[in-house]
Amino acid sequence: MRTVIINTFDIQGGAARAANRLHNALKSNAVESSMVVMSKKSSDPSVMEIGGYTPNEKIDYQYILRKLVQRYYIDSSRTDLSNTLFSFAYPGRDISSIPRLQSADLINLHWVGFFQTPVTIQKLMKLGKPMVWTLHDMCPFTGGCHYSAGCDGYTRDCRNCPQLSNDPYSLPNAILKDKLELFEGFPLTIASPSRWLADCARKSALFRNCRIEVIPNSIETDIYTPISKDDAKAALEIDPKNIVLMFGADSGNEKRKGFAELEAALARARTNPLFEDIVRRKGITILSLGPLTADMSKLGMDIKELGHVSDDTLIARAYSAADIFILPSLEDNLPNMMLESMACGTPVLAFRSGGIPDVVQDGVNGRLVPTGDVNALAERLVELVSDKALRERLGAESAKFVHGAYTPKIQADRYLALFEELRCSSDYKTWSAKTNSENRSDADGLDMECGPSFNAIRYKVMLAALLRAIPEICQAFASKMPDQNMEGICRLENEIDVLKNSLSWRLTAPLRKMLKAVRRES
Repeated sequence: MRTVIINTFDIQGGAARAANRLHNALKSNAVESSMVVMSKKSSDPSVMEIGGYTPNEKIDYQYILRKLVQRYYIDSSRTDLSNTLFSFAYPGRDISSIPRLQSADLINLHWVGFFQTPVTIQKLMKLGKPMVWTLHDMCPFTGGCHYSAGCDGYTRDCRNCPQLSNDPYSLPNAILKDKLELFEGFPLTIASPSRWLADCARKSALFRNCRIEVIPNSIETDIYTPISKDDAKAALEIDPKNIVLMFGADSGNEKRKGFAELEAALARARTNPLFEDIVRRKGITILSLGPLTADMSKLGMDIKELGHVSDDTLIARAYSAADIFILPSLEDNLPNMMLESMACGTPVLAFRSGGIPDVVQDGVNGRLVPTGDVNALAERLVELVSDKALRERLGAESAKFVHGAYTPKIQADRYLALFEELRCSSDYKTWSAKTNSENRSDADGLDMECGPSFNAIRYKVMLAALLRAIPEICQAFASKMPDQNMEGICRLENEIDVLKNSLSWRLTAPLRKMLKAVRRES
């Protein structure tokens, strides 16, 4: 079987790592798997890089569209509800003519933000091949948000988006309508790594009539495996006697990752005499994968920040060095870090959110507390810190569970069984033939290759974005002006301020108002 996995990146980020793991697992199962990506960092010859939009290409206008709308229409209007990525769906790269896609038996979409659009995905559907879309967040079935932060607008029409404060043209609604129209009738199959995300997809306006399967991600259990905690700590220059608390994220400032709640829980834990005594004796080390927030360094604890690490062996050693992995996510799918930590025999303490309860069983192989309950998180942390036997029991069960259910072989077998079943269906060719003959909802004739709903508001959205960009453009222009010109502008501004504060200006105010009224009437 020839399969093509499509993802924006090959190994950068959690979704790319998950997609790449599936790609390698399929290859190990004698599947002729390849990846098509926008940006490639690996040296894997089975990964094909397409490239993205850059200002130097002939499609500068599309590049400008994306940057303008993303930065000034979306990013500049974000509310305090969430700061997780909210991405603009256009433009994209049409990859439907690539020979390996033309000859594929099945297409497997993954995280395709800034790479594929509703229009380019429809072009892939028109190839008449089975398609499985593996979800890594909520964006495939929303109008742009990658996590909804509790909003259920995606179950209806994505109007009045609570994540955008200034959206006069209802951009998310237009994007969702494009997806609904362009994908209509196609027998798309959804694969979700977690039951939580699968449930969200079933409720969504876009995927509620699709076949939805839950197939968890896998990890390399030959790499992520328990080793001596003392040896792992020593290798990282950590005192083996210390209790190591580990956590991590690509961005510690992303609200849904729960770092603010984690900081509050650590501060709360320090009110416990036993915990505080260990902290004062420098007996607790915080180990971080990825950047820490500024406030985390103010907690007065010993911190070892590893930053961004790409070496799986070093990451696995870090997990083994940890005594407790804290996962304070408020919304998440099936975090790679959770699986990796547990595979290394380190129990996870987490909020009961997203797909985390699929793997972490409270009191069996980890600890779960109600989402956002800082006091409960602190209490369980103190419990684990003070009970080595409990940590070791939960850690042993963690490794046993993950090594028994989340191996690459198990994941590949489940995907391959699904792929083989879908390959026998003729529904895809029937839909393709019908859609191509009717040219229904096709966007080929549209300038910029935007979907019909966005195309109807495109110029309004671009104009709104441009108007919002003007102050920043002017400021940037002014910053590049010669110093003498800036001095002249400052003098002029001062003279205007003096004039407006003068007695003559105040006395002539009624006359100016009268002149304005006369002009309006004439």
